[in-house]
Amino acid sequence: MSLNSYATKDQLEIGRAQAVQAEACGIECTTDMNPILLKPTSHTCSQVVLNGKPSGNKNAAEYCFVTIGRENEYPGWEVVERGRRDGGIKIAHPKHPEPVVLYPEDDAYGEFSE
Repeated sequence: MSLNSYATKDQLEIGRAQAVQAEACGIECTTDMNPILLKPTSHTCSQVVLNGKPSGNKNAAEYCFVTIGRENEYPGWEVVERGRRDGGIKIAHPKHPEPVVLYPEDDAYGEFSE
């Protein structure tokens, strides 16, 4: 995650910290050094940059279930709370540090709404 990014020789984007580390080592920086870059756009959303190219803005739920994979590809996620006042569904995984709340506008919502 970085608020500041750096353009590689190929005009692809990596985190500024990775660019500084490459410079300190005397090597050219590449997107291999930072294949997934999250650039916060608000307190709940980030721009996702994959292999140096922007792939859109996503909140945590969209990133976890759409960018990385959906529930059926990563078993173990289960609904722990339905019928929230805000319309969300809270899901959890034993190996994930915090539950995630999905909202109807999230792509992965349909996976758990039934």
